[in-house]
Amino acid sequence: MIKDKLMEKTEHMRGRLIMENRKDKQNISNELELLKKDNEEMRLRLSAIELLLVDENNGRSKDPDLSNAVQGLSTQISSLIQDIDSLNDSL
Repeated sequence: MIKDKLMEKTEHMRGRLIMENRKDKQNISNELELLKKDNEEMRLRLSAIELLLVDENNGRSKDPDLSNAVQGLSTQISSLIQDIDSLNDSL
């Protein structure tokens, strides 16, 4: 009888832990999506900066070094977004 009650209690606790884990996974997924959205906004802002660096008269960069740095940062953010997606998919 005591053994049966202990088994019931253990099963109940396991079920609760599984439910909490699902909730935790959803919360983590939500945070990752917010992080991804923030990074996508940064990438859009970098695109705006790239446009500002282009001379309207001849289509060349006003500052090639800065343009390259902005492009490199944009590439890193794109890679980070892919990593966030992979991490979210692994949950």
